[in-house]
Amino acid sequence: MERNTVSLFETIQTLLDNKRYSTLRDILNTMNPVDIAALSRWTKRPSSC
Repeated sequence: MERNTVSLFETIQTLLDNKRYSTLRDILNTMNPVDIAALSRWTKRPSSC
């Protein structure tokens, strides 16, 4: 059986790209605030900034 590993970062980035905000909220609600803050350093920034 083949194993497909996807990181939490990749999942969150895909949800952001596809504007799946309710699913993203469900994931973030289970996380500690410190862990959520740490994710912000790796997310894409809008090109307008």
